[in-house]
Amino acid sequence: MKPLDKITNIWRSTKKYFVDNLQTAQSIPVYFEREFVDFKTEIENAIKQWVIVDNDGVSHFGSTTNMFLTIYIHSRDDSEGTELYKLRDKLIEMLTDVTDTDQIRRMPLFDTEQDPWVEEAQGLLFLQDESPMYYSDDGTLFKSIKVTLRWFI
Repeated sequence: MKPLDKITNIWRSTKKYFVDNLQTAQSIPVYFEREFVDFKTEIENAIKQWVIVDNDGVSHFGSTTNMFLTIYIHSRDDSEGTELYKLRDKLIEMLTDVTDTDQIRRMPLFDTEQDPWVEEAQGLLFLQDESPMYYSDDGTLFKSIKVTLRWFI
């Protein structure tokens, strides 16, 4: 199989993109979980903001492949949602490119079976939908942003 045919490579590239841009660059914890983690009992309010990236599946149409992502952003001790919206704005900046005329962010896609990883192509990130802000029982605010990562094989 070619490197871009392997979903493992794309998912690892996606994880690297979010960890590099949020966790490493801005100290915002990033998790890749299919279910919400109970942060209240696990870390007793130590984290005030975090992001969960969920892979909702992949579709192939000829030479075009899409990975559908739901990104959940969270903030705690944020009664008016100011910190949640700041986190949202950071994420939108990371997912769009206002310096390019099409405003589409390019994300590096790697062959992760090579050591070191080798960039094979650039995936295109398309914002699809954004939820309203929700409140959980423990006072955590959250919202979701749907994104499609598209690449050509």
